[in-house]
Amino acid sequence: MASVKFPVNPDVLRWAIEASNCDVYTLAEKFPKLDSWLSKDDMPTFKQLESLSKKLHIPLGYIILDTPPVEKIELLEFRTIENSKITKPSRELIDTIYAMQERQEWMREYMISEDEDPLD
Repeated sequence: MASVKFPVNPDVLRWAIEASNCDVYTLAEKFPKLDSWLSKDDMPTFKQLESLSKKLHIPLGYIILDTPPVEKIELLEFRTIENSKITKPSRELIDTIYAMQERQEWMREYMISEDEDPLD
């Protein structure tokens, strides 16, 4: 059975690689056709995109977008190192912030459903 090629925007791939902080040369070893995907000379299979997504720690849905997403994380404005803002957070930090926001929202909804008094 032949593999089905999946069209991806090279700009989105570049964004995903940059956002993941992965080394391009290391990625090229694992994904030998990466250069041809970036130049649109070839297209990856869905399975290759899944593997790339896992390697980059970027959701697969982001990689198949038409344009690179803009991630605006307001909590980053409060994160500093020696009073300098973090301009390029790690994927792990972004994932942790998203997970905590989801948990906060769940707890808020749960407390409302239980008729709890608002916190001070």
